[in-house]
Amino acid sequence: MYITKQTDYSLRTLMLLALQPPGELMSIEEISNTFSISRGHLMKVVNQLAQLDLVETVRGRTGGVRIHYDHSEINIGEVFRQLEEITEIVNCDDGPCLFQGNCRLDYIFEKATQAFLNELDQHTLADLVKRRSHLQKIILHGISTQ
Repeated sequence: MYITKQTDYSLRTLMLLALQPPGELMSIEEISNTFSISRGHLMKVVNQLAQLDLVETVRGRTGGVRIHYDHSEINIGEVFRQLEEITEIVNCDDGPCLFQGNCRLDYIFEKATQAFLNELDQHTLADLVKRRSHLQKIILHGISTQ
């Protein structure tokens, strides 16, 4: 299973917005500069988050983006499902398979996918930013965590 850059940037954008003081707007430019990603790509990310009603956008010179709900109300599993198309990892009906109908590979991958999604369901945006002060220092000083 792969996670698209769109989903990766969406989750990181939500985390960044969750680190802002309640109600404070953050400009697209600020977010784009923080993550060193193109403004155009970020606009797509923010637009999708707004369509999912996860963020509120305010137009104008002093506009920007902010989280629309309390951080503890935003479930990561739910967000992930809205952003990603969950597909089979193995499709035993696709192409000739010598073992078709006689192995459990598809079953094992399906169980693993469900375990992955179940784990995401156990977490909220608030969980992702629990180390708030440490994360804010990283952003403030531009320290890379990689």
